[in-house]
Amino acid sequence: MIQYTISPKLYTIRPDKYLKCQLRIRVTINRIQTFYPTGIKLLPEQWDGIEIINHPQKILLNKELRRVMTETENKIVSDSTLNDNQKKIIKAGNPFFYEYALKKIDDAKGVHKPATIRKDTAILEKFNEFKKIKVKEINAEVLRQFEKYCRGKGNSANTIWGATKYIRTVLNHAKEDGIISINPATGFKGAKYLNPMRTVLSADELKLLEGYADNLENNKTMRSVAAWFLFSCYTGLRLGDLKNFKGFVNGKVQLQTEKTGEIVSIVATKQIIRAKGRLTEKMINENNVNAYIKIIATELNIDKKLHLHLARHTFAVEYLNRGGDIYNLSKLLGHSSLKTTSIYAKLSSQRLDEDMTKVWAED
Repeated sequence: MIQYTISPKLYTIRPDKYLKCQLRIRVTINRIQTFYPTGIKLLPEQWDGIEIINHPQKILLNKELRRVMTETENKIVSDSTLNDNQKKIIKAGNPFFYEYALKKIDDAKGVHKPATIRKDTAILEKFNEFKKIKVKEINAEVLRQFEKYCRGKGNSANTIWGATKYIRTVLNHAKEDGIISINPATGFKGAKYLNPMRTVLSADELKLLEGYADNLENNKTMRSVAAWFLFSCYTGLRLGDLKNFKGFVNGKVQLQTEKTGEIVSIVATKQIIRAKGRLTEKMINENNVNAYIKIIATELNIDKKLHLHLARHTFAVEYLNRGGDIYNLSKLLGHSSLKTTSIYAKLSSQRLDEDMTKVWAED
C-alpha cells in the first residue's frame, strides 16, 4: 500500500504576465513530492489555501478542482496506474535526468502548446546524447560541459541559452519534488541571450521573388518554395501555420496559431490572393525550404541570409512601413503580448523617417 498525501497548492514563484499563478495538485509519496497541473490559474488573492474565493466562476472552478483531485487520487491509490517513471522516482529517489524530464514533459501535455512540447523534447534528447546522468549528479561543471557540447554542434548562443534555460527549469521541478534540495544551476553564469538582428526583405526584393515564382522556366519545386515564402511575406504565417492553411474562409485567412493558440483573421488582400494563386504543392519541411530559399537568393543576387521565418519579419516591417498600427499587427501575428511585437517598431525606420519629415515639414 502506497503512503501518500494529496493537496492543492498555488505556485506563486513564476506568475504569468497577468500575475496569475498555476494551481497544482501536490502529491507526496514516500516523502517524494510530485506536482500535477489542474489547468487553473488564479490571482493570489483568489486562493485561501483550501478553495477558490473572490472569483466570478469560483463555484465551477472549485468543482473542477475537486474533480481533478479525485481523478489524481484514484490514479495513485491503484499502484497499477503509476507509470514506470513514477515508480522509479518512488523507488530510487534519484532518477535519471532523462526519465524524470520526460515524465514532466508528459505531464505538461494539454497544458503547454504542442510547439513547446516539441522544443523541450528536442532539448532533452540533445542533453541525453551529451550525458546519461542522474538528477543529483548534475552540477555547474556538467552545465558548462553541456554548453561546450552544444557549441561543438554549431549551436548559436541563443540556442544554447534556451537549452540551459530548459535544464534549469527541470531542476527547479526536481527541487519542488524533493529530489534535490538546491538547484545546482543557481548562480551558474552560462550563455546569455542576445537580441537577434532581424533581417527583412525590401519591396524591390519581394518583386524579384514574385518574378522568380511566376517564371515557368524555373524548377517547379523551387517556384513552389518561392510561392510559399511569398505567401508568408504577405500573411506573416509561421511554418506550422502555413502547413495548416487550407484556403480562404469568407475572404480571409483564418486559423488558430500552432505556437500561441491565438486566433488570427487576415483579410485576403490582392497580394495574398496573388500569392495563394501561385501555391501548387504542399509545404515541404523546414530544412529543405530554407536550403532552397538560400539557393533562390543566390540566383537573384539577394545578399541576405534568407530563411522561412524571415518572411514573417518582412510582413511585420512592411505592414508598419505602410502605416499599419502596431496593436493591430500584434493581432495579425497572433502574439500574446504587445511587447513581442514592439521589436518590429525598431526595424521600421522608413515609418520613422516619414513621420519625422511630416512633423518637421516647412510651413
